[in-house]
Amino acid sequence: MAVLGRPQIEYRTPLDLVAEVRSGVLRIPPFQRGFKWDSRDVVALFDSVAKGYPIGNLLLWRRPAPAQTLRVGAVDVDAPALDSALWVVDGQQRITALVSGLVAAETTVDDRFRVHLDVESGSFHTAGPRQEIPASWLPVSILADTARLLRWMRENEAWLTEESMALVEQTAKAIREYQIPAYVVTSADELDLMEIFARINTTGRPLTQAEVFQALHMGTAEQSGIDLRYLANLPAQLNFGSISESVALACVKAYLDDGRDVGVREAFSSVEERREVFHGVATALRHAVEFLQQVALIPHIRLLHDLDVLKTLVRYIRHFGRPEGRSATLLKRWVWRDLTWRYNDRVIVRIDTDAFGSRDGLSAAELLLEQVPDRPPLKVDLRVSGDLRVSGEAGIVNVLALLAVGPRELSDGHAVDVNDLMAREEPWRMIVVDGPKTFANLVTVVAPELSDDDLRNALATADPEVAQSHLIDETSQRYLREGRYEEFFQRRGEAVARAIEAHVRRMAEWGARDGKAVSEILRAG
Repeated sequence: MAVLGRPQIEYRTPLDLVAEVRSGVLRIPPFQRGFKWDSRDVVALFDSVAKGYPIGNLLLWRRPAPAQTLRVGAVDVDAPALDSALWVVDGQQRITALVSGLVAAETTVDDRFRVHLDVESGSFHTAGPRQEIPASWLPVSILADTARLLRWMRENEAWLTEESMALVEQTAKAIREYQIPAYVVTSADELDLMEIFARINTTGRPLTQAEVFQALHMGTAEQSGIDLRYLANLPAQLNFGSISESVALACVKAYLDDGRDVGVREAFSSVEERREVFHGVATALRHAVEFLQQVALIPHIRLLHDLDVLKTLVRYIRHFGRPEGRSATLLKRWVWRDLTWRYNDRVIVRIDTDAFGSRDGLSAAELLLEQVPDRPPLKVDLRVSGDLRVSGEAGIVNVLALLAVGPRELSDGHAVDVNDLMAREEPWRMIVVDGPKTFANLVTVVAPELSDDDLRNALATADPEVAQSHLIDETSQRYLREGRYEEFFQRRGEAVARAIEAHVRRMAEWGARDGKAVSEILRAG
């Protein structure tokens, strides 16, 4: 065993972590386990930092690092090759949460990182991307920027009290100056790190030895860091759920689009070509997932009706880059019109490969959209499969519509974590256990701590805003309390059907102009 140099103890502020992640000095290896915290964990972390509570040590391994395109939570990083980078062995969740919140609280659609300080109460909260933010909620990304914070205080001085301003200044100072202990190890022997890790990692959600081993070996100078396993787990790092390695391989084939057998060693002429291709696929796959989440409002792989959509998006991005503007709008319509026609008539849309011979991304998006009917077929079906699982396009459409309403957990009012929800075999709960198996009788909450009776009572007595996030108005709540279940199912079923129809119309945009925007036609003329 190599001689173990004494680990150096260093200290970093949250802003130091931001700078080191953005510069590529601090690397979070792409090993199997992605970001596992939910919004409550992130809020608790920021609260601890603001109050000066200990949040534990970091364990870093000083090693060379290749040039890489990385994603740390909500932050994209183009990292250069470095002779001395710091690989995170322990502390991934904390670093990802702090850096993502401090950089992207205002821009990310991932509600776990949309962290705000309520300047009136001093409490931290997260907000959904479509949630109306109270005036008293200040994004933590502004707290991290002195110039922007001073500007925000000037713009809001009319209503800010002296106590609120003092709270803001105190919290900003705490974030800037909080000291996080970090043990930096320079040993070349990973067994030494495993031993150190085993001794210091006694709290939180510990990694397994296999995960530690993978963390130490992925992405070093001798490896590209990207293989099929990495690609399969990349969507999970984006909170989208993982895909199989066979689907990842299909994405590589779609990206190349030249018929070569990428499953054999001889498929690439050199290690450099393979590395370049896999980096390109990783970038395209990430952009495809972000499009599905942010534009098409499909938050999880289990709610994607056909994996060919993912492969087609990867191929589109390979040719035309990230979907933006008008092209993104047309691709959104293509995804949703395909989904809703399958919902009703089982129309299977075949992708015309000629679309990718188009001269630009907008023309390709137009050709894809032309392959689905442009008239609405939707007939809402509230029935659920016998085993209550997400099955078929009808179930997917209905779940997507319910999630678009922004359901909130009954216990604390936080937005439902879609990743936690989709980790369940049955991503919903029945309101009345012996009631009908329809969406009128289902809610999209995790709530494992609530029994069936407790769940029904919680809905009947919940804050009206929380109940309404499940399409249960105050009249429906009263029906639940009084045991008038038939009237409850009738009223809520109508509300659910209206929500599904409205969401599909909003996403598929039937009757909208499907060609180039009028402004583009005028410019071309």
